[in-house]
Amino acid sequence: MDQIHRIRRCMPQNVSGRAARDDLADTGVFEPALKAARETIGNLIDSSPFCVYLVDADLRFLHVSDGAKKFFGDERNLPGRDLYEVLRTVWHEPFAKEVADRFRTTLETGAPYVAARNAAWRKDIPVAVIHELRIERVYLPDGSYAGVCHFHDVTEQRRLESALRDTEERLATQLTAVFRLNELSTITIPVGKIETLYEYMLEAAAALMHSQYASLQLLEADGDKGDVLRLLAHRGFHPRSALHWQRVYVEATTTCGVALRTRKRFTIPDIEQWEGIKGSLDEQAYRGSGIRSVQSTPLFSRTGGLLGMISTHWNHPYRPTDGELRAFDILARQVADFLEASERIEADRE
Repeated sequence: MDQIHRIRRCMPQNVSGRAARDDLADTGVFEPALKAARETIGNLIDSSPFCVYLVDADLRFLHVSDGAKKFFGDERNLPGRDLYEVLRTVWHEPFAKEVADRFRTTLETGAPYVAARNAAWRKDIPVAVIHELRIERVYLPDGSYAGVCHFHDVTEQRRLESALRDTEERLATQLTAVFRLNELSTITIPVGKIETLYEYMLEAAAALMHSQYASLQLLEADGDKGDVLRLLAHRGFHPRSALHWQRVYVEATTTCGVALRTRKRFTIPDIEQWEGIKGSLDEQAYRGSGIRSVQSTPLFSRTGGLLGMISTHWNHPYRPTDGELRAFDILARQVADFLEASERIEADRE
């Protein structure tokens, strides 16, 4: 904005265009000063690294800064060209017309126009630009009106701000993981209250993954039917969904069914977009609980045997970040160690 203020200081204020022209026509003594003023205005704008441009009362480019030439394209010869004609080659409608209309309104009324942090798709290149825009009416040295625009592309700034927020969120997730995992490793569970530990595990899973649901399954053998995952505990399921998933077999279309077959983590970022589940009872169970995305992580013993499955579910399309999955894998290791220890205890009792 400093550039605009410097330009305005070089221009006469509060003088009508006709009065200024008539006055200047009667005397030629001001011609050198007018020429110097015009050159000063041109130099201020033309050499600016920012996107600044000046248009006359007929909406034709008068001066274009180096920054504006870079934005519009160095190959364009803008001075003398119609503003709207150029804008509609850069922006899609109705944005191009809206900007031209803003210029007309500001030139007619003198009221400045300011738009902060708007976004628009460029027409000439496939990119969305986040920008700040200011249009002001100014007087040229001959007393006529002109419009000066300062256009600030803040796309990169917003990208950096977003990256910073993502970094802060990842750090917060990692801190949450440290506290949750430490809490899980130190809690004492009363005898006969194993479900309480399952609840702690699922609470930690949901916190680490920022999910609305979570579930824990134990691998069992079911005679001729082969391996089956039995639901030990869940967080947030509708009762009918929980009943449907009480036992999940290897041919199931759920993420845990796929993970059971492949022995690898499986993620569905959006249930509605995954063809493998279309028309199945599992799809109905997901919808019945309001689940939109899922990931299932196998739990392995220290010797590599499959023990069960721990899953997290979201009520919106989502793909877990690498940081979330790293923290979740630590939790999965703890849960697997607990399940393995429980199996040893049961074996010793028998």
